[in-house]
Amino acid sequence: MRVSMVELGNVVRTKGGAIGSVTDWVDHGMRPGLFTIEWDESTCGGRVPARHWTRAEAAELTILS
Repeated sequence: MRVSMVELGNVVRTKGGAIGSVTDWVDHGMRPGLFTIEWDESTCGGRVPARHWTRAEAAELTILS
């Protein structure tokens, strides 16, 4: 299931299969806000994705819940 709007509390997956939980959202006003994602390192295949994602970057994630 793909939804374009990531929200705080979602569990998400990257195209590479890494699974993580969205744990924080910070809105910086004029700059893009940032989501913080805590990744399950056992799903990352040796390369852990970035912890901070803009809304545009997060739109590429698949929302699992």
